[in-house]
Amino acid sequence: MSKMSNGKFIGIWAPFLVLPLAFIIGTEVAGDYYKAFLDTNLGKGELVITKAEGTEEWDAEYYKGASSETSVTRKNGENKVEEICNEGIVLLKNDGTLPISTDKRITLLGRGSVDPVYGGSGSGNVDTTTCATPRSGLVKAGFSINEDAYNFFNSNFSNYPKANIAMDKYDQSQFFIGEIPTSAYTFTPSSSDVAVVVISRAGGEGGDLSTNLKRDAQTSTAQSTISSNANAANEVANYADDQHQLELTKEEKDVISYAKANYSKTIVVINSSNTMELGELNKDAGVSGILWVGSAGSTGFNSLGSILAGTVNPSGRTPDIYPADFTKDPTFKNFALNGINQYSAIQTADDAPAGDSNRNHAHFVQYEEGIYIGYKYYETAAATGFINYDESVVYPFGYGLSYTTFSQEIVAKSTNKDHISVDVKVTNTGSVAGKEVVQLYYSAPYINGGIEKASTNLGDFAKTKLLAPGESETVRVEIDVEDMASYDYKNEKAYVLDQGVYTIDIKNNSHEKARHADNDLSFTYTINSKIVLNKRNSDKVDVTNQFDDVSAIFKDTQTDGYALNMSRSNFNATFPTAPTSADDNVDIKIDGDKTIRDYLKPYTVVNNEEDVMPTMGAQNGLSVIDIRAIDYDDESLDLLLDQLTEEDYNNASKLLGNQAYNTPAIESIGKPRTDDKDGPQGFSVLFGKKPDACAYMSEPLLAATFNKELAKSMGQTIGDEALALKFTGWYGPAMNTHRSPFAGRNFEYYSEDGVLGGKIAAEVVSGAADKGVASYIKHFALNDQESFRTVNLCTWANEQAIRETYLKPFEIAVKTAKTTINYIGDNEGTIMQKEMNAATAIMSSFNRLGATWAGGSKALMTNVLRDEWGFRGVGISDFNLYGYMYSDQGTRAGTDMQLSFSKPYADTTSATARIAIRKALKNMLYMTANSNAMNHVAPGTIISYTTSPWRIGLTIANITLGVLDAAGITWVVIRVLKNRKLKEE
Repeated sequence: MSKMSNGKFIGIWAPFLVLPLAFIIGTEVAGDYYKAFLDTNLGKGELVITKAEGTEEWDAEYYKGASSETSVTRKNGENKVEEICNEGIVLLKNDGTLPISTDKRITLLGRGSVDPVYGGSGSGNVDTTTCATPRSGLVKAGFSINEDAYNFFNSNFSNYPKANIAMDKYDQSQFFIGEIPTSAYTFTPSSSDVAVVVISRAGGEGGDLSTNLKRDAQTSTAQSTISSNANAANEVANYADDQHQLELTKEEKDVISYAKANYSKTIVVINSSNTMELGELNKDAGVSGILWVGSAGSTGFNSLGSILAGTVNPSGRTPDIYPADFTKDPTFKNFALNGINQYSAIQTADDAPAGDSNRNHAHFVQYEEGIYIGYKYYETAAATGFINYDESVVYPFGYGLSYTTFSQEIVAKSTNKDHISVDVKVTNTGSVAGKEVVQLYYSAPYINGGIEKASTNLGDFAKTKLLAPGESETVRVEIDVEDMASYDYKNEKAYVLDQGVYTIDIKNNSHEKARHADNDLSFTYTINSKIVLNKRNSDKVDVTNQFDDVSAIFKDTQTDGYALNMSRSNFNATFPTAPTSADDNVDIKIDGDKTIRDYLKPYTVVNNEEDVMPTMGAQNGLSVIDIRAIDYDDESLDLLLDQLTEEDYNNASKLLGNQAYNTPAIESIGKPRTDDKDGPQGFSVLFGKKPDACAYMSEPLLAATFNKELAKSMGQTIGDEALALKFTGWYGPAMNTHRSPFAGRNFEYYSEDGVLGGKIAAEVVSGAADKGVASYIKHFALNDQESFRTVNLCTWANEQAIRETYLKPFEIAVKTAKTTINYIGDNEGTIMQKEMNAATAIMSSFNRLGATWAGGSKALMTNVLRDEWGFRGVGISDFNLYGYMYSDQGTRAGTDMQLSFSKPYADTTSATARIAIRKALKNMLYMTANSNAMNHVAPGTIISYTTSPWRIGLTIANITLGVLDAAGITWVVIRVLKNRKLKEE
């Protein structure tokens, strides 16, 4: 047999030798490119701190945690959750049955009793494996449990499909409640037991709750479940036309009827962060009590047991109003899947951004109700006679019952041209200890046809300590006069205090005035002539319209193709209606001659020829630690930025576009890497290694405490966990608005009211900052529904609603959250202190504000956030996986970093680009310098990192592969040479 030719031999073996080389080169390049991702998920190198000579003994531990042991900080978090739920659970109804003696046995009924909701899916996903259950919480409180009933539900609930949100995939989600029908029960009821029925609803990121269960169950992948699962088919067969997910199903009503017929008393527990229609239960004399527990987190069900037993007196207040019929709410027709809500006129790739499978899709939502959402609508509509309040509302905003009674009395008040403060004496007039909430509301004069104003607005709130029977405490509630101003986007383009009488009320809730003896707790404040506030005391620069292009689609009279402003002057004629085909017109002019279609086109980089290239490569000898506690505009920060090199700018995609859960190390200027983590219910398990962290309760439960001090202590507890886990950034708290009860992420957001949400969030941010945590408050802004959020969702609202409602919680947090930081202030290592703004990080949102991506809106991210409000810190995008979220656009607008694993920049070399990159790095460095990332770093310290474990493994693997490949190449060469010599011979 002839010997194989050299050509054929090389042809066979060459691929086997080239592929390893390609693999080695590819993995080295990929390892460098995806370093941040690999460090986050596979482990990073250890930080090495080398202190300068003479500074070795300086105390640079600026932040001290409760413990370095994560098991300890997690336990502290669980204790904090129980403390919060003790004060956040709301007693909605009580006929005197509650509290219950622990001598009574409890029968737990309903799927929720064994399969409760602890939080939500997506970025809020936390580890619930060790969470307290309704059963364990009741047992801990001293109750005995009907084990037969418990075992029945525990063994059977998994046979009944329930709702599941597939993130951003409506067609792959399913919509069931999954309650077990009473006809399947096999246990024997005991008439002496008290029945506790648990009704649960869950929400999640990337999908909203169903406004039409029959439609959604039959048009999603749930249809395949219906055809294969008799239990699902039977449930769907019972759905009434237009039945939605937040009303009781037939099966749930049957459980409650079963409880009333077979047990001594019936208590209903609402385990949902989304409000539900509860009018039927509230009127039902057979239901003795109703408790709202939200999404209870790690230990919230312990609080449920304590409240049922009476060892804890409930003091929570509703963070949202409870309407009787959600379909009559002004937001219902303009939310999620209620209408087509899609711009069908977009047909070509040039019309909308490329980069995803929906490149020529764009959706919209119109906030036609303006400022009239939640209690502000229902109180105002009742005041004008448009609705009957008692028929339209089940529970007001700020409502909650107690096991005791209180009186409130104004004992002092102070008013001047800028400020109003009220001292309220609260006395426990009942027989058991309890806490009371004092709520200050105001009413501004309304001029028919003038600026829209709600008849009732929360101004401030305070909570007492635990008051023994007969004990009193005086608390103060206060409001700046400028906070009662309304934004006039049509005429003055500024905040306005109209002439007239402003009423200040101390109330029990949004509807009921507090009373002491026969006197109302109210007084008036008069403004003698109209005041135009071009710049409020809390603003840094003059304020004027920033969102004319968003307001442009709103008219005050019905006009085809435009949204209609709802007006208090005539609710009947202006009540919101569902969008029609005329509303999908993308050729409406919104900015001069520019149309919606123009705004939807791909972003194009435009540079300013007058821009001057920034200084690069200076040798100023500064490190990030040197800018700790300095003012943002201090010259030393610019001197540090001058040290950045051309390579740093060219690497913008790594330094700014690759920042999923981290900010990068820049060793040349002493910037350490920071590790950042989701989410709003504590550090999540969505990505990366599962942290040993507490599963916090949903944010509405914290808001329901109406307790600012408790909110701050929660922030500090989160901060302690961050120190133990070595996290610097926290993607939370989330603080969008509960515009609709159907919004999938309401569990992440505090309230329908921006003042309540903002003041609670400000305390959380302050507490976390006390431990050096940068809280990325999110999602900025108008991210109030999940449906279509990543498919060019154009969110339309007039500028008054934008500013007064949807930006309000962010504004309060940015302006009022404070922390005091330690720093080394001289050459002797002396620790000094400085009060600073605590809000140093923010996350923009997926949606478009009008037709402009929120993260690419300079009006939002710079003009309002930084210029007007004075925010100093870093902005990051929401997860940047979509074609319309351009890095260049974001960075130039004020979204400094991209939450992504690899988001490129189109331009890193022009002067315009480098000015924007420099500003973005400045914001990142400022945040880092004033965070726990600088713990143990003193001036003069050199930082470095050991090699990452994955890098060591990759290097060993590639060296091994290289050696083997080299041996193979040597063998081939020897064989070829040998064969050639034989041929020559």
